[in-house]
Amino acid sequence: MAERRMFAKSIIDSDSFVDMPTSSRLLYYDLSMRADDDGFVNSPKKIIKMTGASDDDLKLLIAKKFLIPFESGVVVIKHWKIHNYIQKDRYKETLHLEEKALLGTLENKEYTLDTQCIQNGYNLDTQVRLDKDSIDKDSGRLVVDGCHHNPKSYVQKYLKAFPTCSSLELEKLASYEDDGMEEEVICMAIDEAINNNVRKLKYIEAILKNWLGNSIKTIIQLEAYKKQGGDNNDTRTNKQTTRDAELDKFLQGRFTEL
Repeated sequence: MAERRMFAKSIIDSDSFVDMPTSSRLLYYDLSMRADDDGFVNSPKKIIKMTGASDDDLKLLIAKKFLIPFESGVVVIKHWKIHNYIQKDRYKETLHLEEKALLGTLENKEYTLDTQCIQNGYNLDTQVRLDKDSIDKDSGRLVVDGCHHNPKSYVQKYLKAFPTCSSLELEKLASYEDDGMEEEVICMAIDEAINNNVRKLKYIEAILKNWLGNSIKTIIQLEAYKKQGGDNNDTRTNKQTTRDAELDKFLQGRFTEL
């Protein structure tokens, strides 16, 4: 990993940067100095304590879009590629490959989590369908018309939980949004599968189909359904479905032997 770090004047001399408190600007410098060769920092809170900065400084850097945060707690320097160019013989790729897969790079070399590859962004609806070439094998990002796009929230969550998934699986998830389901509802179904340690698309689809059958399409409807005890019924139903499938498989094997 390279030891030297550079800072572009176009960023640190901008009004947006200079208007921040000194503590926020110093935190930015410290985070940048300790970032890996792709601009990722895996211990921002530790660096805050080391430098005497505060959580508010970190929040301000994120709000001002100098940092991009991830659910894992990792952050990346948004303008990293503007600041630094690292020769290939010195470059060491980040360990945070899942987070890196969610990033795009604009023409001006800024990292982005927004869908800015095409003018209107990326909308996973009935007009945009995924094909066999829709997942970049190296980055894990979605590709439409040759452009890299950051997917919707449920696609991001599914890619993180099932990194070797196919575009057909994502297509099936997208079909539930076509049926009127909110993104957050599809995310909840994925979370339930993960929490129940059943990492199978069929299990997620069983949850979604059950919710659709109960006229649940919004997060508000889902929360009301759970309060009425519907969630417990779903769990029992899915477990029963799994047991029935296992029993059928066992019986088929026995009859084959006979």
